[in-house]
Amino acid sequence: MANIKYRVALDLGANSLGWCVYRLDESDNPDAIVRMGSRIFSDGRDPKTLASRAADRRQARQARRRRDRLLKRRHKLIMALVDNGFLPKDQVARKQLQELDPYLLRARGLHGVLTLFEFGRALYHLGRKRGFRSSRKDGRTEEAAKEAGKVHAAIAALRERIDSVGCATVGEYLATQRGYRKDRQDPSNKDEARALEAAKHVGIRGRRRNDGEYVLYLQREMVEEEFDRLWSAQEAHHPDQLTESAREQLRDIILFQRRLRPVEPGRCQFELSEYRARLCAPLQQRFRILQDLNHLRVRDGISDRPLSLIERNAMLDTLSHDPGLVTFSALAKAAGLRNSKEFNFSRDEKRKGFRGDAVAARFSATNAIGDRWQTLTPEQQYAIAVLVEQAEQAETLEAALLALPGQSNASDEILKGTFDESERHFISDALRTFPIKFDATQARTIASFNLPDDYGSLSLKALSKIVPELERDVINYDEAVRRAGYQHHSRFYTGEIFKQLPYYGKLLVGYTSPQPTARDDDERRFGKIPNPTVHIGLNQVRQLVNALIKRYGHPYQIIIELTREFGASGDRRREISKRQAEAQHRNERYDEELTKLGVRVNREPPRVSWRLFGLSHAAIATGLARCR
Repeated sequence: MANIKYRVALDLGANSLGWCVYRLDESDNPDAIVRMGSRIFSDGRDPKTLASRAADRRQARQARRRRDRLLKRRHKLIMALVDNGFLPKDQVARKQLQELDPYLLRARGLHGVLTLFEFGRALYHLGRKRGFRSSRKDGRTEEAAKEAGKVHAAIAALRERIDSVGCATVGEYLATQRGYRKDRQDPSNKDEARALEAAKHVGIRGRRRNDGEYVLYLQREMVEEEFDRLWSAQEAHHPDQLTESAREQLRDIILFQRRLRPVEPGRCQFELSEYRARLCAPLQQRFRILQDLNHLRVRDGISDRPLSLIERNAMLDTLSHDPGLVTFSALAKAAGLRNSKEFNFSRDEKRKGFRGDAVAARFSATNAIGDRWQTLTPEQQYAIAVLVEQAEQAETLEAALLALPGQSNASDEILKGTFDESERHFISDALRTFPIKFDATQARTIASFNLPDDYGSLSLKALSKIVPELERDVINYDEAVRRAGYQHHSRFYTGEIFKQLPYYGKLLVGYTSPQPTARDDDERRFGKIPNPTVHIGLNQVRQLVNALIKRYGHPYQIIIELTREFGASGDRRREISKRQAEAQHRNERYDEELTKLGVRVNREPPRVSWRLFGLSHAAIATGLARCR
């Protein structure tokens, strides 16, 4: 068909795209409908939970990979035991060793002599049941914290039971459940006898009780301690075979924990060559707080006004010294205002206040760095914050902190988790000049900090320009962006004309997340928006518009309408659906009451009056009578 002058109207929902092509007259007014239709597609979410379908695929993929790594590790351990003479080379002979009780071997090996093959059988069993390795990052969410609490409680209970029966290792304790040490217990010690008898009824497998608590849960440190004790006990009996090189090889195979792949951050929307800043960066925390406070409004008569600079700074000081949630009433008190109900944000039932500085408030505490935190350079503050946030094991972090000022193997191990090599060198250089020497108490305190672990939307370079503008005056984010020298806070159109709509990631560089392993070339090159509904919807718009261009030529106008659920997360969409259901039930109840009064059911005025003012039956009836 020949090119025509037309307008495209689009109505984009969460899983549908309605469209209509209007032909335009000489005055640019629609004079005919050329074609219309709709596209129905999946929103990329589970219809019941509204969770991303990619999450289910990712969990299944992770399970497969864990299983593959488990089998590879067990095979590697068997080959290492065979090479060192701790297991027979013949597979049939190895199968015969399975008839030996590994728990009894693990217990006997602490006090007596094991043959090399018995010792190998015990080590292989250690590798099969190597336990849970805890991390500082466990429990960042409420649900994860609850589960981590159950795990740690089960581990503590197991250690207590091990100590109560006088066992040296978890293997020896589990052997007591199979009758081991029965002939060695002290008959006169009634407490030990009762504890041994109770241990027999505790399951060996790590399972849950009906109340959700764990019956038994192994910790990786327990297996590590037992390996060292077993090796030391048997080393005297087999000095030629139990060499240091064999010990290091087998210990590494059994206890090795694979590090997570470093996350590649997205690019800054203002400085495209810079990565986005970490949320644990002190400058990022200050930016968030200033943005919240500068957007806060106070009721002044019938209108709202922004905070004065004095009021803002008083609230800023309060938030800077509190890592948790600071209520609106506390902020109002700090600024000398009458009550928090005058704030615009306090009118939202879900917002109780603003989150404080999760980084500076913790480090400047008296039991951490204290007032010396303010004397550190921005580079040193950033370096110590990233070091704490990146550490997975408290012991490794404490060692790195005690080694400051300077660099250590512990800090090198922690910083392996950073994606950007230049950032790694930047942090290492800042730590070499760190002016504070921590003692053991300070290191233990700082190692307990749980700092934010994601990324913001702007780079440190952009923040260093925008934050001073937010500090200088009580202005909104868009004005601070302009004063910082950037053209606009969200408009990045370069003036380039495309013959067809390109992949959205090419234009929205600062809004996409990297996808280095994606199959699609565009996604791998430009990244994609993490929200699956938005990703699918924008691609559907591109396909439709490009098809219309191919048939009718370039549109003269494009008008698009978005549903409120389109860019919402799964949690937000559930909240919207819940509110809509509540409103529907409320209106149905109002309709029933109005019908009883003989009032025709409609939205105005009776239903609205009832909703706004909660009028009684008599008041509504009186008002309706007067209207008639």
